[in-house]
Amino acid sequence: MRTLLTLAVLMLYGASFRQPREAFSISAGLPLQSDLALRLQAEQAHQVGHFREEAEFWKQFQDRAPLPEEACPAIGLAYERAREPRRALAAYERCLSLNPDDVDSLVAYAHLLEMQSDLPRASELYGQGLKKFPDNPDVLIGLARIQLRQDHVADASKAAKQVLLRSPQNSDALLVAGIAAWRQSQLEEAKQYLQRGAALHNKDSEFHSFLGRIAEAEQHPKEALEEYTEALSINPNAEGIAELRKRLLKVP
Repeated sequence: MRTLLTLAVLMLYGASFRQPREAFSISAGLPLQSDLALRLQAEQAHQVGHFREEAEFWKQFQDRAPLPEEACPAIGLAYERAREPRRALAAYERCLSLNPDDVDSLVAYAHLLEMQSDLPRASELYGQGLKKFPDNPDVLIGLARIQLRQDHVADASKAAKQVLLRSPQNSDALLVAGIAAWRQSQLEEAKQYLQRGAALHNKDSEFHSFLGRIAEAEQHPKEALEEYTEALSINPNAEGIAELRKRLLKVP
């Protein structure tokens, strides 16, 4: 999820271990179930990609720590990476009950609902976030993505452009603005946003996917084929693109 981009918690650690349960050893004599030990074990599990274990360490941390909200939104993200969306949703809900002003947990919660196509609940959460954090780019773009899916294209375009005024290189905003312009048949404007996005974020297949659609609309099949091929080289599972490319290959 690009988005996810927008949503990841970056953890940088100086130590490296083979097994996550060894993380507590960096502080000699630290009790295994202390707040600090659980935090360290969760962080180490994250580092080595043991996300289910990471989530469990964060859960234990929340049960013991005086400030359980410090596990947020990492606990929900860990459950997501472990492919346990129901537990992730419950974790985000608890995070917001602990701290209603935790915008990172709110965005992560809304985004997961969005990915599950629960648009009414996701829209409600983004709306709550917008009231508290009207200039937060993740909230604005999350709401804009839903507006696109609900055919409120002008509103989505307005939100994306608002973000771009402050963050001209925001990949999500460039993509939403480009798609909105494409949906409004403003192909030149759409190309400008999408080409800018592809140049800045060349490993995002969606920019190339929509540039291919625009090239088709402008009756440039060779250019469209190149964009679709690039999109598939980045993401072989890009939705519908293999079929579009296959159809173009049959065009004489």
